This record gives sequence, structure tokens and C-alpha cells, in this order.
Amino acid sequence: MTQFFAYMGLLVALATYAWVLGACIFKKKPLRYELLSVACTFQGLGLYAWSVHLGACPLYSAFEGYTFLSWVMSLLTLLLSPVWRFSAFTALGIGVSLFLGVLGFGVAGQKPLGLLAGFELHAALGLLAYSLFGLLALSAALGLLQDYALRNKRFMGFFSHLPPLAHSKQVRFLYAGCFLYASALLSAWKHYGTLHLSPLKSLVILGTFLGYLLLWLLGRRKGFWARPFCWGAIGLFGMQVAGLALYWR
Repeated sequence: MTQFFAYMGLLVALATYAWVLGACIFKKKPLRYELLSVACTFQGLGLYAWSVHLGACPLYSAFEGYTFLSWVMSLLTLLLSPVWRFSAFTALGIGVSLFLGVLGFGVAGQKPLGLLAGFELHAALGLLAYSLFGLLALSAALGLLQDYALRNKRFMGFFSHLPPLAHSKQVRFLYAGCFLYASALLSAWKHYGTLHLSPLKSLVILGTFLGYLLLWLLGRRKGFWARPFCWGAIGLFGMQVAGLALYWR
């Protein structure tokens, strides 16, 4: 029964995300933040019901990982949307959350891992870091759009209420994400022998950390809102999402 309620909560949340975004994009209606908040709550309740069904934190399969990442992304997006005062950030964030949630259902048949000592804290911190990297990628995408608008004199009304992104502090997503990702690696260090990570998984995990370290160095050299930094942030997050399923194999 708890499994049924979990699926229903997650499906209701994804359907609501899709309906609100569709109305905003195709019917030009304003975002319904109250509906998005209710959908995020249903998604969280669905994850809780799934954890009750498992008797553990829902982080042991690709379905659970993508769903958890989707929920954290939507939650952080809605919490931070008043800071941006710009609905495009919220729409992009919820759109990415919807994509990750659908992707989770697409890999729902994969066999979960067994219960491994130290894995839950490592996975939770890692996915929270991933969501912050996702918000950094969204900020970078908005930065590229604003740069295109200024260079080509297009979409000027679209950005009229948004302060210059070069003066914003969204680069803190990078700092916070790297700190949490380093914490995730340290939390699993003493349990490394019991996690049975393959050389490929270890390479992906360390490569992610080194990739964001190089991104930070690129930002220091070129500027944190220069186009190479923005494209690097988007590309790294895309590779993270694509390689996330490796963790559960």
C-alpha cells in the first residue's frame, strides 16, 4: 500500500509540474507558485512513503536517485525564487526537476543496490551537491541568454526586471556545491572498501570534483560570468546527470 501511495504522490507531482509549465509556456499564463509548492510537497511525501516501503533512505537505485535529485532541485528552486524575482529561473528549475523525475521513472526497473554501510550519507550529500550544481547551470543558462540579448538587442523586455547577472552572487552555488561534494567524498572514505566501487565509478566521482575545481580556476581567470565559465557549468551538470546511473550499477 505504501508503494502505491509513493507512486501516486510522485506521479501527481510530475503531472502538476508539467501542467503549470505547459500553461506558462503555451498559454502565456503566470506561474502558479502555490500549485508548484503543493506538487513539491506531494513529491516529498511520495519519497517518504517510498522510504517507509523500503525501510531505508530512498537512495539505492537509479529511480530513487533521480527522483531524490528532482525533489531537491524543485525545493531549492522554489525556496530561492523570491531572491531572483524572475519567473524564468523558477520555470527552468522546475523544468529540470520534471525531466529528472521522468528520467527516474524511465529507469525504475533497475535492480537496487544492497544496504551498504556509509552509503546513505554519501549519496544524500552528493545529490544535494548535484542540485546546487544544477542551480549553477540554470544561472549560467540565464547568463548566456542575457548576454545574447544584450549583444543582439533582442528579448530586452524579457530581462528588464532582472539585475545584471555579472553582479549577482550565484557563484556561491559553486562554492557550496564543492563543499558538499567534498563532504560526500569524505563521508564515504572510511567505508570505501565496503562500497565496492569499480575503477570507472571512482574515476567519475573524482573527475566530477576535479572538473568543478577546474571550472573555479576558469572563473578566476576569465570571470565567473564569462561565456566559457557558463558553458562549462552547463556541460559539467549535463555530464553529471548522464553519468549518475553509473553509481547504481
